[in-house]
Order: sequence, then structure tokens, then C-alpha cells
Amino acid sequence: MKASRIDWITFVTAGVAVYGAILSTYSAFSKWVEDKRLLRIGIRYGIYPENPKVFISAVNTGKRPVVLSEKWILLPNKEKADYEEIQYIADEYLPLTLTEGGSCEFWTPARNLGANLKSRGLSGTTKLVAVFQDSLGACYRSKGLSFSVDKYADEAERAKEEPQ
Repeated sequence: MKASRIDWITFVTAGVAVYGAILSTYSAFSKWVEDKRLLRIGIRYGIYPENPKVFISAVNTGKRPVVLSEKWILLPNKEKADYEEIQYIADEYLPLTLTEGGSCEFWTPARNLGANLKSRGLSGTTKLVAVFQDSLGACYRSKGLSFSVDKYADEAERAKEEPQ
């Protein structure tokens, strides 16, 4: 009878210890997530029939402010397309501080981007990725966007030829 009582006390003690370990791990993990810099990066087309655009955006989904220092579009050959035609929608430029829930968006004409990429030797449909870098050097990437280099480069050529 004494042996079964010891087994029961050992079982309860072990259960409390496991519960404490789980609770401690959860607490440490939630603190780590809360302190982490979190950005959601996007790249998309803008619907402007006369002049289509490519937008890149960053949203701070974390609780800590993030200072964005650079932006570029990453090409499949790992080159940066960081030319000056990527413009900010408002009146602020990088570096830019995004607080919790803050966002920013930049754009470039799709035709100019297509012509730029064609001049770099790219053709066909290529995958573009938006990248933002913070002041600490961490890079945040978007999912890829399928971009038709030839289509927009040809449209840029036709737009140059049209009388103004």
C-alpha cells in the first residue's frame, strides 16, 4: 500500500513539473515573438490601364518599430534592380521608421521596369521579389511576382513612338 502512494505522489510531481516546463516555454516563446521585428513585404501590379505600375510595400506587423533603410527588386539572377524610378507614394523617403501597424508603399511604371530589365538581358516571364532592408542589416522579402519583361518593354517602345 505504501508503494502505490509513492507512485501517485511521483506521478503528480512529474505532472506539475511538465506543466511548469510547458508554461515556461510558452512564456519565453511569446516574449520572443513580441520582441521580434516583423514585416510583411508585398509586390503587386497596380491597375492603371494607360500606365500600369508595379507596387512594393512593407507593413510592420510586429510591436517594435523598424527603420527601413533600403529597398530594391531582386531579379532571378540575384541582381538588384534599385534604380531611382522606384518612387514613394507620399512625401517621405528612406530611411523611414515604421511603428506598429505602419506601412509604406513604393511604385514604378511597369513599362520602365520592363525596359530596364530587357536592357539587363532578361526576357520572357521572370520572377521579381521585393526586398526591404532595415537599419540593422536584416532583409525582408516578398513572395515572387511573375513579370512579363517582353510585354512591358514592347509597350515602353510603342509609347516612345506614339506622338504626344
